[in-house]
Amino acid sequence: EMWGDHTHAYDMVRVEVEPVRDYMDANGMMNCLGPSELLTRVKCESLLAEKRPCIQRGDKVIASRPGDGASRWEGFVYIVTHNALLLLFGTEFHAAQPTPTQMNLSFCEGLQ
Repeated sequence: EMWGDHTHAYDMVRVEVEPVRDYMDANGMMNCLGPSELLTRVKCESLLAEKRPCIQRGDKVIASRPGDGASRWEGFVYIVTHNALLLLFGTEFHAAQPTPTQMNLSFCEGLQ
């Protein structure tokens, strides 16, 4: 079993996700990704302010389309900010999604 503990308390249902090529880090510096690299941003300010800070860099995430249990993509939490999560998926995830789109997200603790 490659996955850590799965905790449904952190799952997100029908959240809007969008691809991004740049992001602001904790020091206020803008970071730009390469032309073939994309992160997935999930805006979730109120969720992170409440109980979501337990989601950390390296945690694994499973994304699925609402109402479609057959389509699933595995990725990782790349950055947690005060108002968003930046997730890292393979290129096939972005190729298969309209922009922006709604997804269901399930989180698992990363491997230590």
